[in-house]
Amino acid sequence: MTRLSLRVLVAGLALCAAAGIAHAAAPDKDQAATVVKAMEAAARAHDPHTVIKYMAPNCVLLTNWPKPGGDTRQERETVAEYLNHSLDYNKKATELDYSASAPAITIEGDTAVARYRITDKSTLDGKRYEAVADEVATLELVDGKVLVTKTEAIVTNFTIDGKRAF
Repeated sequence: MTRLSLRVLVAGLALCAAAGIAHAAAPDKDQAATVVKAMEAAARAHDPHTVIKYMAPNCVLLTNWPKPGGDTRQERETVAEYLNHSLDYNKKATELDYSASAPAITIEGDTAVARYRITDKSTLDGKRYEAVADEVATLELVDGKVLVTKTEAIVTNFTIDGKRAF
């Protein structure tokens, strides 16, 4: 599992945490931005527990890889395991370089939607990995808290040593 996969997951989960189960008025743009930034900080700090706390109990992370059978779906319960596995990868990798664009946040009905791009680069066992993903996170008010209820990540590019992997 690559570091980008972890970042994609973390960002997605961060957004899932901002969405809610008991629906009320939509979170505003500032509230959504605060959650997204907190999740991003947790991802950079390799802190899966903080990422999970921003996810609604029913949060779903959907990832689409550009290969046959590349779609994955993860429920909140499996995310912590996934994040811990990815963090183990990060401990072994070198030249870690992660960046995310500022999220573009819109209010759509009773949800806030954050759109952003993640780029993750690392070197492991002498190979250079780079992944780019476009993410869309849905945030809602759940029991008065802004939480991510769904994150969709579309991996647009994945290379190993500069060559497209799939």
